[in-house]
Amino acid sequence: GKGDDAAEIAGLLSQLSHSRAQEAAVERGEGEEEGGQSQKRTPWTEESAGGEGGGAAVDAYAGAKSWEGFRPFHVAFEDERPKPKKREATEREKKMIDELKKFEASEEGKGEQWSNEKYEGTPESEKPFRKFIKRLGRHPGQILRYKFGGEPLYMSKNVAKAVPVCGLCGAERVFEMQIMPGLIEALEPAVRLEWGTLTLFTCPTPCSRGRYCVEYLHFEPAL
Repeated sequence: GKGDDAAEIAGLLSQLSHSRAQEAAVERGEGEEEGGQSQKRTPWTEESAGGEGGGAAVDAYAGAKSWEGFRPFHVAFEDERPKPKKREATEREKKMIDELKKFEASEEGKGEQWSNEKYEGTPESEKPFRKFIKRLGRHPGQILRYKFGGEPLYMSKNVAKAVPVCGLCGAERVFEMQIMPGLIEALEPAVRLEWGTLTLFTCPTPCSRGRYCVEYLHFEPAL
């Protein structure tokens, strides 16, 4: 059910945070040899774990071995490409449009029966998804969208309508970031989870400085 999905996603976010902490521990374990040369980090293996003088880096890898987490990866941030400009009609296309207008205005064109024809446009319920796919087309493969105070991108009409105020200062939370469904394919090992979008709203004030503050995450189911 949706409650189970939300609980699993909360656990997923916790594991991602833990994975980052594990990687940071490994980085902190790297020191410098005499002469100022940086040590080369050696990936954890059964042999290296059993050897002597492995150092903090090996210990950190050994700790990560016993914890079933996600493989860390680099995330590159880029500004979203602007909306592409509409292409102007070519001379050939303009000529065809003029010919069609002339035909519709002629006696032969007026004789055509179009009264029973209906325009098959995009159903109202599918418009958000079409907009979602079109927007993702500017940056295929994106896994995260970030703009503090910006606007989220939803794939359906299941939007965050009543975002609660900050529990510490009472300020209205604003959009900060959005986790996209593309993240699921990027995770290793693979997970049996699915979501449409995970949208985070946070307090715009520094009221949580020096203490934890619970923020609001909107779960949009996958279509």
